[in-house]
Amino acid sequence: MIDQHKIERKSFEIWVKKSMTKTILFSDAKFFYLNGTFYKQNHRIDADTREEADDEGDIHRKTQFSPGVMVYLGVCYERVTQIVIIEEGTIDSKR
Repeated sequence: MIDQHKIERKSFEIWVKKSMTKTILFSDAKFFYLNGTFYKQNHRIDADTREEADDEGDIHRKTQFSPGVMVYLGVCYERVTQIVIIEEGTIDSKR
C-alpha cells in the first residue's frame, strides 16, 4: 500500500507541475508589531519562576493595541508581487 501511495503522490506532483503551477498565486500576510513582541509559541526559556524567565530572556510583553504594520506578499510561477505594507488595519476580503 505504501508503494502505491508513493506512485500516486508522484503522479499528482507531475500533474501539478504540468497543469497548475502557472496559474496559482500563493500569498500570505503577516502582522509585525513595532514593540518587539515576545511570542510564547516560538521562544522557550528554562526557568523556575516567571521573574527568572523575564531576567534571563529579556522578555517584552505586548501591550494591548500595540502599534504595527501588516505586510502582504504573493508568489506565482513567473514573479513575486510587490510588497504591500498596510499601516492601518489588516487585509481582509473587502480590502
